[in-house]
Amino acid sequence: MSEVARLFDRIATRYDLANRVLSLGGDLRWRRQALRLLPPNDGLLVDLACGTHDLGLAALRAGVCGRVVGVDCSPGMLASGAAKIAGAPVQAVLGDAQALPLRDSCADVVTIAFGWRNLTDPIVGLAAMHRLLRPGGHLLILDFFRPDRGFPRCFDRVVAGWALPLAGRLLAGDGPAYRYLHDSMGRFLSPAEAEAALAAQGFTGLRRRAFAGGVALALAASRPGVGR
Repeated sequence: MSEVARLFDRIATRYDLANRVLSLGGDLRWRRQALRLLPPNDGLLVDLACGTHDLGLAALRAGVCGRVVGVDCSPGMLASGAAKIAGAPVQAVLGDAQALPLRDSCADVVTIAFGWRNLTDPIVGLAAMHRLLRPGGHLLILDFFRPDRGFPRCFDRVVAGWALPLAGRLLAGDGPAYRYLHDSMGRFLSPAEAEAALAAQGFTGLRRRAFAGGVALALAASRPGVGR
């Protein structure tokens, strides 16, 4: 098991609670609003780094897919989300987002929320997302990118660096895990670098939406080709 998987196993049972408190409920709202960047669809959505399935379930409610395959590397996260998907057209798969046991062009939509920056190599991960999408399919990424200017950079330096580990210790009993989650932003792509990576991989039709003054950012794009 990877270090990232072990980290999320440690905080899995309190992950949803910590997210709600740290974002003041914003993380659910950001997911719903990010999904508005996608057109209606009744096909398959593959949700990478799915965690406890918040995004996949929101996508079903929003009508941007008809069924979901949620993939995560953490058994603990999938176990924590199992009750939430009972009776829903959602299949949980334990796996690595960079080496997926799924066939090429199988998905109408691929999503990843707050997980792209945790991949060992985000560019390799992006190539895997492109591989999964059928021509004409849509990609949605929601994440905290490396803050390089303005309010996001100020927030990161003044608040997030000490608040996240403290809140992680109080809410999830694991300050070091939330220190990692904060530090991962500083090692990740900037918004401009992420957009360039999408273009280099062959995605087109980029759309974006910022949340909380740019602290979180949604990027949507399409794989060129004829849709179904």
